[in-house]
Amino acid sequence: MGRPLKIYVVDDSPVQTEIVKALLEKAGHLVTTNRSSADALRDIPVKRPDCVLMDIMMPEIDGYDLCRRIRSMPELADTKVFMMSTKAFPFERRRAAELGASGYFTKPLNPVSFVFELERLLADTMALSFWGVRGTLPISRPDSQRYGGATSCVSLAFPDGRLFIFDAGSGIRALSDALLAAKRTRIDGTILISHPHWDHINALPFFVPFYMQGNQFEICGASHGDITMRDLISAQMDGVYFPVTVREFAASITYRDLAEGDYTIGGVSVKTMLLSHPGNCLGYRVTYGGRSICYVTDNELYDPGSDFYSDEYVDRLVGFAREADVHLDASVAQEACPLNLAPTASTTAALALGDALAVALLDAHGFTAADFARTHPRGRLPHQALAGQALLHVEEVMRSGDAVPRVPAGSSIRQALVEMTRGRIGMTAVVDGAGKVRGVFTDGDLRRTLEKSNQLDRRVDEVMTASPKTVRREMLAAEAVHVMEESKINQLLVVDEQGALLGALNMHDLFRAKVI
Repeated sequence: MGRPLKIYVVDDSPVQTEIVKALLEKAGHLVTTNRSSADALRDIPVKRPDCVLMDIMMPEIDGYDLCRRIRSMPELADTKVFMMSTKAFPFERRRAAELGASGYFTKPLNPVSFVFELERLLADTMALSFWGVRGTLPISRPDSQRYGGATSCVSLAFPDGRLFIFDAGSGIRALSDALLAAKRTRIDGTILISHPHWDHINALPFFVPFYMQGNQFEICGASHGDITMRDLISAQMDGVYFPVTVREFAASITYRDLAEGDYTIGGVSVKTMLLSHPGNCLGYRVTYGGRSICYVTDNELYDPGSDFYSDEYVDRLVGFAREADVHLDASVAQEACPLNLAPTASTTAALALGDALAVALLDAHGFTAADFARTHPRGRLPHQALAGQALLHVEEVMRSGDAVPRVPAGSSIRQALVEMTRGRIGMTAVVDGAGKVRGVFTDGDLRRTLEKSNQLDRRVDEVMTASPKTVRREMLAAEAVHVMEESKINQLLVVDEQGALLGALNMHDLFRAKVI
């Protein structure tokens, strides 16, 4: 963002508080932390931060009540509130929103995307993502690696979680995978179909959120005479062309026929225009928060000297897109095909548009070589000098020897708690007589144990997490980060080939080594 933000963090967990603080301060923001929600309630009106990040499950005042009280203070009207919790249930998200929270983050936080998502929510920005940019046919071959071989699909995510999807070519499968990986539930989405040619609708049956209860989608597009959008989608899934029919959709699916005009769709202003393309083909202009995005795909303009050229149509198209913040138009005047039929020049133009967007985003975000090293998949880069800390191995970062908390199997919970406190990384390994890892006892295991009973003299074996996630010392530290993110944990044990304990690694170690 343009200026450092004043961010107030309220969480009774010292580990989580330090993680959030480290991530935000690394991004240049000013962070105040408080482990007491009662103290925070008195301090926040004095500090008047830009936003408050708070846990839900806290003693004294829980996160819901703290959010409600902050939202009732007129002097904090401009302060946004965000919830953080290990509770990933849809009810918690709905309840947080009802009480005035502007967003909800599930713990453990994703160190790669957390700050970006928070800044995006605070800036009230939309996220535009390209999942497929190719025309006519999806392909898979070496010359498609730069932009992918998927056909048309673009998504527009609004700050409040609503989702617009333009077209459902084969790129929608990658979007589907991304939504599943993000564990998105209760998705409220709109699919805007430009026209029903195969490369714009044929992957719709592979969009997994359609088959998940609790999601709701509206599919919009132009009808073709007496053939409605419902008919068009149902026909390609009638059991002859595809074995799964629309009756298998578990989500709530509605259909809407559009013509050229002005609409309110999903609470957002949408303007449509019929384009110069066989059949009814729509261009879309979406306006939100004073910003506009135009999505204009298949569109034959022709050269000014052509018998098919129309000044009136070009003027209407220019007027449609005028003053838009983003205008996605890869139309060409003439295909390279001598018959002007086969998509040739237009597919190349689409690739060039992708290049231009990539370069523009690099410049806009001040993307550096260090950023490239940090965000490259698992840190595997060809040049060590460019990658920097991204190529560190686990053994170069991990704790070892006496710095690794451990207790013998059969120890009491009380003994494990003492050792965990000594190690100060929120967990202790549980090992057998040969030093092999039997399990791990974490602060989460302790909390669950205390919720059920207060018997600290029970054997730790009875309540530990058996077969915990582990890594090998020769693994890249960046890969260990990936394991933590995938498993939603903040600590890992390091073992050898036989499972013997060699060391321990937590998120703080990775911060200090600048792997994250």
